[in-house]
Amino acid sequence: LRIINKVNIPMSWDQDDGMTVFVYEVNRRAARRVALTPLPETSTVPEVLSVLGDAVVRPDDVWSMEVAALVKTLSSLKVGTNDELALFGISPGLLALRTVLAVLTTDAPRLVAVSEDAYVRATVEDAIAALREFAPKHLAWHRKVAVVAQMPEGITAVDAGGMSISSERLKPGAIVAAYSGCLPGLPFEGDSIVVISAAGKDVAAVEAMGESLLGWSQVSQYVVDRLHWVRLAGFLSAEGSTRAPASAVARWLRAAERCQQ
Repeated sequence: LRIINKVNIPMSWDQDDGMTVFVYEVNRRAARRVALTPLPETSTVPEVLSVLGDAVVRPDDVWSMEVAALVKTLSSLKVGTNDELALFGISPGLLALRTVLAVLTTDAPRLVAVSEDAYVRATVEDAIAALREFAPKHLAWHRKVAVVAQMPEGITAVDAGGMSISSERLKPGAIVAAYSGCLPGLPFEGDSIVVISAAGKDVAAVEAMGESLLGWSQVSQYVVDRLHWVRLAGFLSAEGSTRAPASAVARWLRAAERCQQ
């Protein structure tokens, strides 16, 4: 039980002090959590979500309905072990779910949930605390989850959650999904994702190479690291490729100016 109010009721025999009545309600969240036990390492994503759904306040009640679409968005980012993944959102339940799914379905060593709303951040923190309590084997000790008001520097993959975000803190080669507005990069997959371009580069020199295939040694000045080049090359050329035509690289570089048009 938890107290929600205190009422003073005047009584015929005591007009001055009366009788104090405390009003309680059942704390359903606490009652649900008491019945839960930690899950084994072999538990599946649906099993983890089911337990967390009982442990966490879900203002939007959308966990079961949105999982497939959210996993598809995370998958489109092709997040690797060298990524720092940021997730944006204004809905408490959805951002909490997306953050938990990012932990469960990606290999990102560092995840950051971003919201300017303190209540949204508190809901995400509650979900991550429940994940650590009831599914501790699913969040390895070396993986970090932060909940912040502003996106930090160094982010290389972003699930924008349908929001318009700034690219100022994103490095060239960073990938953004589920965004609105315009970002200075080359869009792929029907404009559902964009790879941020490197600005201020000599694009003409790259274009002059025509269809020559470029590898890491030729593009290292444009992309943050080799792993992110491999991801970009996969979009520019073919999945799993480590080289891409110079013409495609030049097209990506020129996309840095597309929001200025």
